[in-house]
Amino acid sequence: MIVGFQGEPGAFSDEAARSKFAGAQTRGYATFEGVARAVARGEVDCGLLPLENTVVGPIVAALAALERCGDVCIAGDVAFSVEQCLIGVRGASLEGLSRVRSHPVALAQCGNFLVRYPNVRPEITEDTAGAVREIVECDDPSVAAIGPALAADRYGAVVLARSIADRRDNVTRFAIIERAVSAAAECSGIGR
Repeated sequence: MIVGFQGEPGAFSDEAARSKFAGAQTRGYATFEGVARAVARGEVDCGLLPLENTVVGPIVAALAALERCGDVCIAGDVAFSVEQCLIGVRGASLEGLSRVRSHPVALAQCGNFLVRYPNVRPEITEDTAGAVREIVECDDPSVAAIGPALAADRYGAVVLARSIADRRDNVTRFAIIERAVSAAAECSGIGR
């Protein structure tokens, strides 16, 4: 089984897919719509799209992708606990940061943390794990990322601070999407 998700290896969506579908292969796509289209074309068996988060509410871009891609249907859902971490390269410190990169949803989830560091400028990226990979490639200790600890491990970065989201009960609910055989067809219920 191959499960599509938005982001790069090590992203929260990748973690959620691996936790729900043990042993499945996962495949990342740059956008939510890319995941939906891959499911509709049969490139992957199913996909995961984030629908809502306890901190930021509905994930509008993912919901819009579902609306634009009419050849998929929701087969189930999965709730996944998200731990946002501040991640830097070796030698980085909170005091030395000038920029922090991440997906807009992750930045929004960590608003209270970021307010405490007014000299640190948030920068939007397409993916949390991709932001971690990028800071490692740049190797600049003044630039950090917000994302999963798994991405820090995967790309050789360092967790500077754990659990930085505004709420400790930071949970994202993902839709499990499948290819719709016809407009009237029901999904198989793979996620149930």
